[in-house]
Amino acid sequence: MAPPTTKQTRSGVKDHITKKINQFKTCESYSIKIQDELNTADAPQEEYEAEVEFCRDVEQEVYAARTILKTKHMEWEIIRSDEEMEKALNLKKQEMEKAAEIEKQRDEERDKRIQKMFQQQQQDNTAATQRIIAAMSAAATPTVTVNAPKESHNQRDSHKDKFATLKAISWNEHHFGSLSMQQSIPPASRQYKNLII
Repeated sequence: MAPPTTKQTRSGVKDHITKKINQFKTCESYSIKIQDELNTADAPQEEYEAEVEFCRDVEQEVYAARTILKTKHMEWEIIRSDEEMEKALNLKKQEMEKAAEIEKQRDEERDKRIQKMFQQQQQDNTAATQRIIAAMSAAATPTVTVNAPKESHNQRDSHKDKFATLKAISWNEHHFGSLSMQQSIPPASRQYKNLII
């Protein structure tokens, strides 16, 4: 069997003392009634005094019981006040714990949002970098086309004449000797020969 709680003990003591006080009050009533009857019937002095003594004892016991009850009542008020204060403190503690839990959840949610935002930023930066690299790789390499200057019709004819003259000089040297041919070649022809050699 579980031990009685403070409230149960307090209630039990109060009921017990109240019951005793009621019993004392009953005894006191009967004692006063007995005293009146003894006084009316001219009872012996000894019986009357004994009844008066008994009534006085009952009154003292009732007074003592009332004093105990009053003292207990004050103790119970203190206990009740302490219990209410403890209950209020527990309630306050629960509210503080709940507030701390809510604050903790808010911090965790904020950290999650910051982390998600940071990860998204990293992904965006990575994607942007990849796009830049892809764009640089796909860019066409510039080509430079150098066109040789076109020769005019007169320049082509001049080159043909020079080539024909040099060819004739070479043929003459082969068949007639270089010295005699050099003497017979006009100065302009020797100049072209020197250019070829």
